Parts: sequence; structure tokens; C-alpha cells
Amino acid sequence: MTKGSDVPKRIFWLGMHKVLRTTELPQLRDMGYEVFSPAYISDVYDQSADRAIDFDQPTTLPDDVFAELLAHNFFYSSIPSHIGDYLNQYFDCVIVTINADWLRSIVDVFKKRIIYRIYGQPYSLSEYIMKSGTWEKIMVHGDFHIVPFAAETTEFERPWFRDLCAGVVPYQIPDDVFDFTGTWGGASHNGTIATSIPNVENAYYSSEYRRFNSAFPHRVFRIYGPQRSTPDDTRFVGALRRQDFLGRLRDSAGFFYNFRDPVCYLAPIESMQIGVPVLFAPGSLLHRFYPDKTPGLIRNQIDAERKIKLLLNSDATFAAEVIESQEPVRQRYDREIVRPKFERLFRALIDREPAHAPCLVFDHRSIPVRSPLAPQSGAGSDTVALLMHIDGLVGYAGGKPSAFEGIPRVIEAVVSALQATTDLRCAITCTETSVSVMYDFFRDYVASGRVELIPIPATAINEEVIQSIGKMIVVNHINGREDIKSVLVPHYYLFPESLFLKKRITLYLPDYFPYLMPEAIFDISREKDIENKEVGVAIAKKAANILTNSDFTRSYLPAAGFVRPSEADKVIVAPLPLLGERGVEQLSRDRETQLKAEIGGRPYLFYPTAVRPNKNIGFFLRVLAEMRVKNPDMIAVLTGDLRSVPGVQEICDDLGLEQHIVFMRRVGDDVLAWLYRHAVALCLTSSVEGNFPPQVLEALAYGCPVVSTRLPTITEVLPDGFEMLLLCNERDQADFTRKIDIAMEQRDQTLLRQAAVMGFMRERNSIAVFAGKVAASLGYGDALSREIEQCASA
Repeated sequence: MTKGSDVPKRIFWLGMHKVLRTTELPQLRDMGYEVFSPAYISDVYDQSADRAIDFDQPTTLPDDVFAELLAHNFFYSSIPSHIGDYLNQYFDCVIVTINADWLRSIVDVFKKRIIYRIYGQPYSLSEYIMKSGTWEKIMVHGDFHIVPFAAETTEFERPWFRDLCAGVVPYQIPDDVFDFTGTWGGASHNGTIATSIPNVENAYYSSEYRRFNSAFPHRVFRIYGPQRSTPDDTRFVGALRRQDFLGRLRDSAGFFYNFRDPVCYLAPIESMQIGVPVLFAPGSLLHRFYPDKTPGLIRNQIDAERKIKLLLNSDATFAAEVIESQEPVRQRYDREIVRPKFERLFRALIDREPAHAPCLVFDHRSIPVRSPLAPQSGAGSDTVALLMHIDGLVGYAGGKPSAFEGIPRVIEAVVSALQATTDLRCAITCTETSVSVMYDFFRDYVASGRVELIPIPATAINEEVIQSIGKMIVVNHINGREDIKSVLVPHYYLFPESLFLKKRITLYLPDYFPYLMPEAIFDISREKDIENKEVGVAIAKKAANILTNSDFTRSYLPAAGFVRPSEADKVIVAPLPLLGERGVEQLSRDRETQLKAEIGGRPYLFYPTAVRPNKNIGFFLRVLAEMRVKNPDMIAVLTGDLRSVPGVQEICDDLGLEQHIVFMRRVGDDVLAWLYRHAVALCLTSSVEGNFPPQVLEALAYGCPVVSTRLPTITEVLPDGFEMLLLCNERDQADFTRKIDIAMEQRDQTLLRQAAVMGFMRERNSIAVFAGKVAASLGYGDALSREIEQCASA
């Protein structure tokens, strides 16, 4: 078990499935490994469990260790320290199959290589692992690998989960099925349709049975699968001897797979190997194995009735079409194809040298952090701390990490700029509850080894105390680190604890609307707005620099009280880089289909924004209502809540527009890009913005006509005579509707004019310019290369 030893590597194989014990377990032994398989002695009933205790399995373990390991319940129970010591002393690798609960106990104690072998499940494993508290233990482990049986089983998992996948190895059906290969009798069938629903005492299978029985009460069905008790339905056959079961499949007219969850059980695959035509309902993993159009797919009840009758009536042409279409799916499980793939990947995983990934420790709670979470390169470089320890800034949309507020978009732009143009490292704070999604959001940067996450611990008696203690702990952590010389505070009042920082501070302040619109209330109450301003002014006074995105914002900050006129030079303007050009992932086919269904092919005006007083959403709704007079199919797509500003929902109700608005809250960048590309226009009705609106930049990047208020933050940026956007007078309904008509009728010409604007903005809002300004604000103006420095000063 050591390098150079003739003794085979010893594997602890944690599995109990009847099929796996006859396929993957013996194959590992055939490959020359010594494999120990513990007994399933749990009181948790599982119809798939092999409860036989293998006293005679080949082993070189000491007799007392073998006996103690065989007597311990490794399933659904914790592992005592002395058993954990046995695992670490005597085994080179642990392979955990199927269940994430079994994985949790192993990750707690085993320090060497862990391989998690999965086969598909009706829920998200990554979400379950995060909720169960196993995620951080996996990330700190350093030698953890996941092996799915099909790429489709990971499509809806979190990115961190997919990053840990070492490769795909298919799942082999049992050897005894191959004795029945190609023996289906065709027209000589027994007049039944086989299906499988095991253990209907279980809530999950009971729900499946009720749904199946409601749609298909037909007596021609035979329901196979082991049962704890005999259900009151004469169609249930229950468990049979394997040979009898396979013979029943062979003699049936066909197999019907009714499960719609993202799993695929073995009975339909075994039927395919026998040569039986298999019909299946939409939505399951089995469905995703096929192309869009396939004869075995049951699209609706009428389709099901027709195809079942074709099989019962021995329609040879239809049966042949189904069998031919399922051949690629059958091959996924064929042992002649699976076994070589299994051996190649598992031998590579088991025999490779230990990762020896260095681990670091977060000083504020002494939790080891796996290398991807902590910086490893540029050890002599300074670190910039970026504050993001507030929940809700980042989340998952369509299974992908997405920014739900402007702060993470700005932080991502800062990190990207510093990574591309300097040797500086970055440390991003986050809450302990959001660390996994933050890891996914920044994982490309974390993988560089120059970005780390600093989670705030949640270890106090109530939420308020948790927040105050946690925030001061992270402040002390930053103050105590010699490598952190500078801190970016990305909001003027969300991080009041930054007043206790002893490092150089840069305050990011893109705009201050209570000054721009003194008659409006922006945060619950006038008193709260005043309190927030006091915090912001205090941080601004402490800050070495204030970073903002426009000259317009810089011009009013002295009057707003954030800087004295004599300190105006501490305000640095850094136009945001073009966020729409960051390389958004392709929208999935399923999500695009869903979007098209929600919009229903109707033309729509788009304004992705939180509903705030300055956005004039009430006026936007009046524009929509007028456009609908000429275009009754027109709708709006919004991302905010109309109730956020008093009176807006009432306007919507008065105009009867509720059913003509599609609300898409917390959408990812891929969905945003799609919505821009297919919109009639971005209809930006805001009366004031503190910087060049990011929605306009995104619309330009994604090819969406821009119809917008003629804002100073837009006109001050564009060169003289650059009236190439469809700009409107503020709250001028006739002007807006006329420009929207132009966007609709002259879309190609509008986009052509916008291309010139986009070319100009690409230079002005380049990553080089942004990087230079950000580095200067952080006190690292000399950290850039001369070439970047020249671009930044242009």
C-alpha cells in the first residue's frame, strides 16, 4: 500500500446495492485491488440492499480489524475515532456509492483519497451536500473526486460539484441479463405491458404509483419490483427470481417507463438488452438520453394509448423503430463498453499519487481551507480585501451562480481587472451561509490561486449578535493580516464595521440618490435615509479615495457632504467595463423553451431594474399601455417588484396591465442576455442615474435597441453630435412611444447606429482603463505595466 510495494492497494468500498455488488465490486477485485465491503446492517429498509454479510471476502487485514469493520454499521451512522484510525491506517482509498449521507461520515474521518460514485438521483446532490454541512469538508479535503455514470446526471448540479467530477463512467447492468440478449419474442408476446414500481410503502414510490394508476388503470399492465407488503392491485407481480423476472420481460409486448424525475432505473435498460421495445414518459433522465424526436417518447395521454395499442397489436414496424432508436441508450450500459471505461478511469484515480494540496488556515476560526479556496501563488504580493459579507447578493438562477445586486458585479469587475493587470491578490469576505455560492460565482478566479474567500462564522445566540460578532471578527482578521494593505468597501452604508478597519480604505460610491432626489424616500423612511448617509459620510471621510463611475457623480459629491471641496481630488472616476461582454454561458435548451412559453411569442419592452423612485416605473407602465393601443399583443418584461414604490402597483391595476407583464426576478446572466436580444427595446424611463446606465451598456453588447431618457450621465459621455441612441425627453410619453415605434420599424438601422456607440464605449469602458483607475484608488497606481498605465491615463 506504499509506493514501490508489491502489496496491492486496499480499497474500502461503501456500497450495498445488489447490482453494484455483482458488477463494480468484483471488477475492482479483478483489477488486482484488495477491496473490503462492509455489511449493510442498518435498520433503514431499502429494497435494493444486499444484506448478506460477506465473511469470506479476500483480505489481508488483521483478523481483529476485519471483524470490527464487518461488525460496524457504516451506513447512516457516525464513525468512531478508532474505526476512523483503522480506515486511515489500512486503506489507500475509499469509494462511496450512491448516498450522500454515507459520504458525510467518511469525509469526517478519512484523510486520503475519496471517490464518490453516483448513478443519478431525483434531487440535486450538490444542494443536499450544501444543506447537510458536508460542502466545506469536501472542499478542504484536498483529494476528493466524483465519478458520475452519465454527464446528464450533473447538468443541474452546482458548478463546484461539476468541477470535482473526474470523468464519466457508465453503469453496467447485471451479467445475468446478457444471457437473455435479443430473445424478445415479438408477435408471440403474452399480451401484457411491463412496468416497474418497487416498495409502494415508501412515500416517493407511493406517489409515483398513484400518478401512474390515475393515468393508466389498464389491466394489461404488470407492475414488477420488490414490495414490503402486497398492494391491493392484482397487477402487482412483486419480486421474482431473477430468471423469472427476466423471462417475464422477454415475454411482454413492451415496457413502459412512467417515471418523470431526473433518474433512470435499470428495468427499462434490462428490457432494452433483452430486445423489448421501451416506451417512456417525458422528463426523466431516460428521456434526456434520447434526441428531441424519438418513437418511444410518450408525449401525452392520447400518444400513450396509441403506442401501447401498437405494441399490443404486434405492429412490427413500430416495434422495430422503437428498438432501433433505443440502441445507443442500451449501449451505455453494455458490459463490453462499460468495463474498459470503468477500469481506465478508476485505475487512473486509485493509482495516482496523492494530491498533497497545501492547506491554509483562516485565522479567525482555525478551519483548514482547501487550496482552491486560498491563494497559493504570488506569496510575496499584497492582498486587497473586498467586502461582500451580506446574504442575498449572489444566488443560483437556473442552476448557475448569478449576481442579484450590483455589488457582486462590481466586485467581479474589480477582481477581473486586478487579476489581468497586476500581481495583487484578492480576499473576498462572505457569510458562512453563502460561501458555497460565492465559491461558484468566483470559482474561475479562485482557481487562479490568487483569490480567497473569508467566511464570517455564525456561532452566536441570535441573528443580531451573529452579525455584530461575525463582522467584528472579520474586521480583526483583516486588521491582523500583514499582507492586506488595502480594503474596498463597495457600498456606502451596508458595511459600517469598516469604520473599525486599520487599513487603507477605498469607498465605492457609484451614485447617491437621496441627494439627487431629496423628495423621495429610498430606504424605508426619511430617518433611515439620514442614518445611512451619516454612515456613508463617516466612511468617506476615513477613506483614502472614493471610487465612482462618472464625472456626474464626482461633480455633486462635495455638495452632498461626502467630501470637502478641498478633497475633491480623492474622488477617482472609473467607468465600469462592459459587463455584457464577459462571456455569458449558452442558455440551456430547456430554459429557452420555458422563456418562450412564458412570453408566448409576444413583442415586449424590457427594463431589468429594481423598482426605485428614480426609475419611473409608473411612467413606464403608461408608455406600455399606450403602445398596446396600437399593438394589443405587446407586453413588458420586468425584474422588479411593483410594490417597492408606493403607487406603482395601483397604476398597474388602474391600467389593467397585470396580465400583460411577465415578472422574471433573480434571473441569471444567460437569461438576461436572451431577454435583451429578443426584446423590442430596452425602455429605460429613469429620470436620474448616477453613472452611465449599465442596462444601456448591456443592451449595446447584446444587440437590443435602446430607448432611454436623455440622461446627463449618457450625454456627457458621448462625443458631440453622437445622437445615435433613441433618447427621449424625461417623462415625455409621446416621445417614448414614437422612439419605440422607430425601434420596432427600423430595428436593423437602429442597431447599426448603435454599433458606432458600442465601438466608442468599448474604448472608454475598457478593462485597461478600469484597472488603472481601480489600482490607483487602492494605492497601487504603480502596480500596472507601462502599457496598461498608458491606456488608463488616456
